[in-house]
Amino acid sequence: ARPYPMSMVLTISASYLFLLWMTRKTLNRWQGLGLLLVSVLTYLTHYATLILIPAQLMTIGWLIWRKRLPQRALLVGVLIQCIAVAPTVYWEVFVSSPNRSPSVLTWIAPTTPARLLEGISQLFIGTFSPHMPTLFQVIAVGFGILGFLVFMRRIQFGGYWILLTIAPMLGLVIVSQIRPLFYARYLSITQPIYILIIVFGWWQLWRWIANYRFM
Repeated sequence: ARPYPMSMVLTISASYLFLLWMTRKTLNRWQGLGLLLVSVLTYLTHYATLILIPAQLMTIGWLIWRKRLPQRALLVGVLIQCIAVAPTVYWEVFVSSPNRSPSVLTWIAPTTPARLLEGISQLFIGTFSPHMPTLFQVIAVGFGILGFLVFMRRIQFGGYWILLTIAPMLGLVIVSQIRPLFYARYLSITQPIYILIIVFGWWQLWRWIANYRFM
């Protein structure tokens, strides 16, 4: 009944096809069709996967601004996303909304520092209340995130990973000050990317330490 594992697979698959396009800087017919079909399935699986749309379009815009992509790439990206999200919009407007209970999402508790830390530990470490992370886990994750943020320019598509993890988390925390919407389980659709952030962060820290040692 829970779509989260499938959402993770589809989100990673859509991201892989998208970043393959960004790396090659060209998108042929079959690659475009593959990205479109995977995106359609992804968005139909869980509403939270829609964060792929702003993340991908903002990445395209950034690469165009840096003159690493032609301007028409943004038009192609917008076209793919509009077609891909159309079935989900139809489902939401004509099928789901008319039958939805007004109490949907009203059960989410207000975001407090304790709930935020609990959510972060769920996403980055995998621990759930009442099991709190150990000191070792906190240090390992903390330095991993720090290393990622400090050396993000050295990490290929580092901004894209941020737009799929830390940025949505901060956005939901801000919105939750008006209406509570922060719920870590909904952000788990990019769980593998949270793990990648830790791995990339520690790898950059290790490179920095190794280079510093021999200078």
